[in-house]
Amino acid sequence: MHEVQTFLRQAWAEAESARIAKERADQEDEAEALQKKRNAKSIEYAGSGAGIGGLLGAIVIGLAGCVSCFSNITPKNLIADFNLFSGAFYGAFGGALIGAIIGVLIGQSEN
Repeated sequence: MHEVQTFLRQAWAEAESARIAKERADQEDEAEALQKKRNAKSIEYAGSGAGIGGLLGAIVIGLAGCVSCFSNITPKNLIADFNLFSGAFYGAFGGALIGAIIGVLIGQSEN
């Protein structure tokens, strides 16, 4: 009788440890699937953020460069160093970089 009880306890303990191991594996699979989903969203949002940030940056900083060029114009120097084109370039580059970073952060924070 004692041997039967020992056998049943061991069988129950093995079944319980197998159940716990399966639950852990399922949780790890769910976490991995969630991370893959977040990474895909991050890539998607980074592209969108870079495009929108680049466009807005080019417009805003480009216009600031245009205003700066008009205010710094002299008869000797008809075009300033910071003008519409350099402002649009810097704005697009900076806006795309900032937009991509914000897009990645938003993508990682979503469920």
